[in-house]
Amino acid sequence: MRAQSAGKSNTNSTEDRYKEHIIARLPASTTLRPAISLRSRKISIHALRVALIHVFDWFGSDLFFENENPDSVEVVLRVNEQAMGYWALQFHEHVEVLKPASLRDSLYTAGLAIVEKYRS
Repeated sequence: MRAQSAGKSNTNSTEDRYKEHIIARLPASTTLRPAISLRSRKISIHALRVALIHVFDWFGSDLFFENENPDSVEVVLRVNEQAMGYWALQFHEHVEVLKPASLRDSLYTAGLAIVEKYRS
């Protein structure tokens, strides 16, 4: 939540300046660029237990665990969708994004672009 003075709107907030900074520096060809937003969304991932150290390292401890078994767990968290997309690409061997469908679609598109780039 943004801090605002009572009765006054903060038109040049830190969040707005940060958005402008990010947008100006992203390459136009970025495949995970459906929309730039610093707002977090509820995201569900299936993670192998060996990857949980990375989940805690990147996203802190405000996480919910569901469907736990000895080898894996479903993790529900609130995070920026684009940031999670890049993170999921980095840890693709250990995690699968379950929800939202829009992020799964972005990852699929990014995966196809990677295959095409490195196809011999």
